[in-house]
Amino acid sequence: MLSRFFKLLGGKFSRWIKAREARDPEAVYESAISDRVQRYHQLKTAAAGVIYMRNKLERELREKLAEMKEVDEEAGQAADMNEDQCALILIQRKHILDGDCTRLREELGELTTEAEDAKKNLISFKGEIEKLKVEKVRMIARMRNAQARVR
Repeated sequence: MLSRFFKLLGGKFSRWIKAREARDPEAVYESAISDRVQRYHQLKTAAAGVIYMRNKLERELREKLAEMKEVDEEAGQAADMNEDQCALILIQRKHILDGDCTRLREELGELTTEAEDAKKNLISFKGEIEKLKVEKVRMIARMRNAQARVR
């Protein structure tokens, strides 16, 4: 019984809102634009996070590559000095670093693609917001023109 009452109230409220929206389309456009701007900022924050992670991975990859080059040189020196045990440890370290670099390159490729997609989506979304603003101005002008004709 109580749920039916709330459904009735919800229906009445919905009709009341629709009637107000019909009388004030400018408010409807403003609400839609505001909602899109809010979602744009959320997308922008998410894109910034992806770009930050991509830059972090690039930095980490550069560090790993530099470390791998250094380990490779040290392994060569250890082999030249007949320090086989040290050379084996350095070669193992080099293989670990090589695996890390491969993993980082794959992740970096994925994040780069994701960052480019995020940038495209932001540009597209910004364009939609601008189109909506132009449409709002055009429709309000048409409505006011029609109201003036009626008078």
